[in-house]
Amino acid sequence: MKRGKKLAAVLGVALVLCAGAGSAGAYFTDHVEAVGGGFSVETGDPETKLTERFQGWTKYVSVENTGEIPVYVRVRAFCGGEYRLVCEEGETWRESGGFYYYTGNGGILYPGEKAPELPIKIHGVDEAGNLTEIPDVPEENREKFGVVVVSERTPLQYDGAGEALAPEEADWKSYRPVEWREGGEDR
Repeated sequence: MKRGKKLAAVLGVALVLCAGAGSAGAYFTDHVEAVGGGFSVETGDPETKLTERFQGWTKYVSVENTGEIPVYVRVRAFCGGEYRLVCEEGETWRESGGFYYYTGNGGILYPGEKAPELPIKIHGVDEAGNLTEIPDVPEENREKFGVVVVSERTPLQYDGAGEALAPEEADWKSYRPVEWREGGEDR
């Protein structure tokens, strides 16, 4: 009988410990210790929405954070060989390594926020390789024209001192879903 009570007590303690394991595991996956203290990290899926509009041979691209956590975003655009794309850097977009990174608000796009538009000017190329303005394209040639815009996002990341990284310093391979759109009728 004594042995049965000991076994029941051990099983009871094990059950209590197992019940608390989920909470402890959650704590360690959503809490980061940094020098001088700690801070909570929001967990959830990063979600963004890419929007585009076309006017006057310029494609205006923006990304909105539709998810539940802060993210970094970057954009890249491609087109056919007979055209060249020139993105206009500004206060909120900066080029690095072929990508344009959102740099407004420290590079952090918070849930519900939309990055200002990135203007992407479309140019023709003459025989010498110089950029030219594009005249109005006849209807029969419009299907040859297309611009593919790729948008990537990754969750907000911190350095060892607990400071948010610059977007260009983030690990873009840790979470890398891609959204892309190809210009068609509206380019």
